[in-house]
Amino acid sequence: MEEIIQKIIQLLFQREQSTLVVSAKDDFFQSKIGVRDFLKHQHITITDVGVLFLKEIAEKRETSFVSWIFESLEYGCEVTLELAFSQVSFIPRDFLVCSPFILQHKNGLKCYALSKKILTYQDVFWLDCSFVLILEENQQLTALAREYLEKEKITVEKIRKAKRGV
Repeated sequence: MEEIIQKIIQLLFQREQSTLVVSAKDDFFQSKIGVRDFLKHQHITITDVGVLFLKEIAEKRETSFVSWIFESLEYGCEVTLELAFSQVSFIPRDFLVCSPFILQHKNGLKCYALSKKILTYQDVFWLDCSFVLILEENQQLTALAREYLEKEKITVEKIRKAKRGV
């Protein structure tokens, strides 16, 4: 019995340390993926995520690949979407704020956004230089939050507020 417990612990530890990398452009690999991948890998990275594919994910289109990505969340997987573009204004705003995924900017930084009109130190103090903070034109930072971002050299990108229906 002890051996079985040790084997299960070992498998769980291996899963926690394992990352599966899948390209959004690789149709062959996409046809080979399945539930077994969620059991082997805690972390999933989807590379080459373009604007159209990101829109499919944001709209939860019923394609096999998009369904597979959302199913991975049910297995406790952490999913990183590596964007193939650098223009963050192409990311649907609601998706950017409420996404269950880690969005990684083309330059390697993780995207972070909030829907609050005024961001305080409490909203940003945990960010480090591995993040890019994305603000809409109408969002503001308190002086303390701005000072912290400058001190930590955190990239801040301003985007235009999206118009309704776009």
